[in-house]
Amino acid sequence: MRKILFPFEIHHAWYKESYVYAVKLARNLGAELIVLNTFQIEAGDNITQSQYDQLVRNHWIRAHNEIIQFHDYYLNNYARVDSELRIKADHRFVHGNLISEFRKVMHSERIDMVVLPATGSDEPVWKNLKTLHRMTLDQNMASLMVTPCEGTFRPMVNILFAFVSGRIKGLSNHVNELLLMAGIYNATVHYVNLSKHRSPREDFDTGALRAIEEGHQKKRPFRVQGMHDRDAGNRLLEYISENDIQLVVIARHQLQLVGDLFRESVFEQICGTEKVPVLILGDRVLE
Repeated sequence: MRKILFPFEIHHAWYKESYVYAVKLARNLGAELIVLNTFQIEAGDNITQSQYDQLVRNHWIRAHNEIIQFHDYYLNNYARVDSELRIKADHRFVHGNLISEFRKVMHSERIDMVVLPATGSDEPVWKNLKTLHRMTLDQNMASLMVTPCEGTFRPMVNILFAFVSGRIKGLSNHVNELLLMAGIYNATVHYVNLSKHRSPREDFDTGALRAIEEGHQKKRPFRVQGMHDRDAGNRLLEYISENDIQLVVIARHQLQLVGDLFRESVFEQICGTEKVPVLILGDRVLE
């Protein structure tokens, strides 16, 4: 993995926990963390260059201070050894619009993953977050991790991969990506095959099971589970709670299929109800 992008707005607490996830992933996966913040300056036509420069410095300092608070929170609560203090970061605090600058970065650089919080209660931030979620997913290539607005970071020792059997593409690649994530915390991977329609087939497709078994080859423990009924969405939420899942993973091309199992969006159901982050795997294979 090369680059993880973390866009943020100042004075909004739910970005703080997302920062912890972004730092943890960047450090453990050897990626560069791009920290993006934007600001706009409102000034009259008679502003001098020195006054404008001072306003730019003031905004830059605010963004820098916000990151210092995020980092202090990470250091005080999650960094236990010296190696956890080292990370390659690129801080970009620029004059402009967050959506526009985000689009520029996504189009001009190879971004492997974007880390963002789920939507909160603040209306302007809610709209921006929804837009950033959608823009990332529209790229197809980059993965998107959405973290709960409430709750705190937990080591990902139980990872759940939710998919609809028979409609999954590139399962072997996804297994390798899951093993990469699981290797960070020596995690168990839970493969849950979903469908809201009852199926005469076995609960777990034999081809999918073969791909999983061949991929793991005793490298990491795994479990398999089939859920084939009209209440599969609620059963999945129960499974997440009962098995202490810390991360739910879904392939990008299956997001709509899995989302159809819920009354609300996947992010609202899993991040909001279960307080568990969701990782949407893009088409670019994580390395």
